[in-house]
Formats: sequence, structure tokens, C-alpha cells
Amino acid sequence: MGFNPLRISLYVLLFIFAVIMLGLTGRRVNFTEPEFYDPIIVELLVTSILAIIWTIVMIPLLAARTRAGVVSSYLFEQIGLFILFVMFLVGAAIATHKWHGLGFCFGTNACNILTAVVAFSWITWATVFFLQIAGFAHMAGAKQGLSDHFHGEKSEMRERAAA
Repeated sequence: MGFNPLRISLYVLLFIFAVIMLGLTGRRVNFTEPEFYDPIIVELLVTSILAIIWTIVMIPLLAARTRAGVVSSYLFEQIGLFILFVMFLVGAAIATHKWHGLGFCFGTNACNILTAVVAFSWITWATVFFLQIAGFAHMAGAKQGLSDHFHGEKSEMRERAAA
């Protein structure tokens, strides 16, 4: 059961990084002209908003240690994390490919924002990846399946029944 504090901490980090990404991508959208925008910036903006909503849902569920139906199952958590994983991976990969040579303009406001967007998109993706690993580790440690609740109550009930 020791993985919940780790998972809650990772969700707090995800929230912080998603808020930073929201600010950076929002600044980039504001910085560009109305007739020109980068679609990948909009994708990262939307993904950041989804990550913020996801953390606002998941942190209380993990901290409260109460059952909330299917919402408190490992499957629900892993599906949500997988969606964020793919969205951040696509956003980070396309942004890296598109702005791989920003070294020549280092020091300008637009260049610094794009460099930070690329960096934080990878950092946020890695945080989601570590959350998936921590979730699977907690599930394995509690000897549960994907359909079980992520607080470990089912295993504790089995142990009480066996005693």
C-alpha cells in the first residue's frame, strides 16, 4: 500500500507541469497572429487542460481511500493515463520535430517559449509514464486486477475472510 503517497505526489507534479504547459501554450497562442497558429500548440494546450482536470479528479480519489464505483478502479485510472500518455507523446514528438533547431534564436521571447514548450511537454509525458508504472506496481503489490479498486480493499477483505 506504500505506492499511494508516491502516486499522489506524481499527480501533484503532473498538475504543476500541466499548469506550466497551459501557461506556456496559452502565451504562444496569444503571441501568434490571428491568421496564423501552430496546431500542435493547440493540441498541447488541450492536453494540458485535460491533464489538469484529470489530476483534480484523481488526487481526491486516491487521498480519500473510498470506493467510487468504476471511477476508483485501476482500469479507469490506466485508461485515462493512457489517453494523456498518447496525447503528450504526440504533442512532444511533433513539437520536437518541428522546432528541433532553435539554438540559433536562443534569447528571443518566441524562441524561449517554444524551447520551454518542448521541454515541458517531454517532462509532462514522462510524469504520466511514471504514473502508469506506479499504478501497475501498486496493482501488482496489492495482488489485484485491472477491474479492482485502487485502494486495495479487495485484498484486505480476502485476507479477513481467510483468517
